Amino acid sequence: PATQELQSVAFEPGLGTRIRFAGDPGYLFTLDASEDLSSWTTVTNTYLPGGTLEVIDPDALGPRFYRVRWHP
Repeated sequence: PATQELQSVAFEPGLGTRIRFAGDPGYLFTLDASEDLSSWTTVTNTYLPGGTLEVIDPDALGPRFYRVRWHP
């Protein structure tokens, strides 16, 4: 399985939340967000060409939880 690591989560006023995660290059990953740890919404599905990616979640108006999932 591919490795994945949520490296940083930071609120950016006027933009939303900036999330940086890393994983094995060339694999498909999904970044999900939740406000209650029960219901999850996909923020993005992406391949990691260089092994790291930064994503802006513009819908993050309050506290949110994030997870990164690998797809075989």
